[in-house]
Amino acid sequence: MRIAVCQPYRNPEPAQNLDTALRMLKSAKEAHCADLVCFPEAFPFSYKSKMGINGHGVSSIRDACAKHGLNAIYGQIIFNEKEGFSNSAVIVGRNGDIIGRYDKENFFANDKGRYIKQEQNTGLINMDGYEVGVSICYDLLMPEATRLLSLSGADIIINLANIPEGMIEFWKGLVITRAYENHIPIVNVSEVDLNGISRGLAMIVEPPFKVIGKAKSPDIEEVVYGEVHPELFRTNRVSNSPCISALELFNNGDYGPYMKDISKGIIKKLTAEYDKRLNDD
Repeated sequence: MRIAVCQPYRNPEPAQNLDTALRMLKSAKEAHCADLVCFPEAFPFSYKSKMGINGHGVSSIRDACAKHGLNAIYGQIIFNEKEGFSNSAVIVGRNGDIIGRYDKENFFANDKGRYIKQEQNTGLINMDGYEVGVSICYDLLMPEATRLLSLSGADIIINLANIPEGMIEFWKGLVITRAYENHIPIVNVSEVDLNGISRGLAMIVEPPFKVIGKAKSPDIEEVVYGEVHPELFRTNRVSNSPCISALELFNNGDYGPYMKDISKGIIKKLTAEYDKRLNDD
């Protein structure tokens, strides 16, 4: 799977961000024959946008995917009149159809109440014969969120992020740790917002610790390319993953209590506990 991980500048003018995304899509296919192009959280759209999943600009991305014959994943704040806003990842297939969507599930304290999870999905999308797991930013801090995707059969995980300045080194370690823990390739994608606080970290990691692509700097726009081979880790994930006990339970069919705990909200409990500790500090 040839992957293009986009680390774009966020322009204050939304139309410029869409132009950047279309340019990167074209280049990824024509110059690198990419199979999948990844964009950051809420990019190329705005955190302040108020549109549905097929809102203004979406058709341009879908048309570009169909024209170039590639898959793409991008971030979008999706508005629903009934339920409000969700911080979402939208996945477009090679024919231009939307083939999946994931709504962010875990939030920093100041984002709680601002976004809700409209779609009850697992973040697992079938793409070109691979099971692609999707997470958004703070989800990656929750060990059980990544574990759940791995247990559910993910071959690779794409994390769309918006990383605050000062957390880049920490986040590098986090991406490598999640790849090691679950013996699964992980891609992280984030933007450069020189007018705000976010910095870029385009990064592709194969387990246990192999960084096969990383942005040269958190402060410049670039696209990182790399080829990953998720099938190499499918068959030996149980024997190589530090999470062997949970994976063995899953593979032996004795995973009812484990999955039941997760379905009862263990991820949300972990998030609440983490936020509480942050506030206490």
